[in-house]
Amino acid sequence: MSYTQLKAATPKARKEHRCTYCGQKILVGETYYRENGVYDGDMQSLAYHPECYEQEQNDHEGETFWEIDPFECNERPIKSNIEM
Repeated sequence: MSYTQLKAATPKARKEHRCTYCGQKILVGETYYRENGVYDGDMQSLAYHPECYEQEQNDHEGETFWEIDPFECNERPIKSNIEM
């Protein structure tokens, strides 16, 4: 398994998206984390709530990419005060 990040940004949503981590909506006007990359030869475009991205990074610290299934609980983490 290999992953190459090509681009990362924190735009404001111009349309609704679905969070890669929690599966809930990212609403129009919300700032979110967008990441584009290549995973095992396939292009990916991922969108996260800022707190979900932070949690996803904590979940995978020191582990192989996607070793943990983020959809096990399908819950959005508690919002943090960390600015993206």
